[in-house]
Amino acid sequence: MTESKIYVELLKESEENKYKLVHRIIKEGKVLVRLNPDFTPFYPADCLQKISQVLLNKTSDDEEK
Repeated sequence: MTESKIYVELLKESEENKYKLVHRIIKEGKVLVRLNPDFTPFYPADCLQKISQVLLNKTSDDEEK
């Protein structure tokens, strides 16, 4: 494979992973808001940060088991 083809394949994989991550964050956010309506902060960036932290904690908990 040429370098350009490898680069294009890598970009496609990165784009798919970003898409999946965004959807997982949105899904997790909906669950957390249903469980605790006060969870949603005023600023969207804070919301993404909190949800990302919850997902990271879940992942680290799964790895420890």
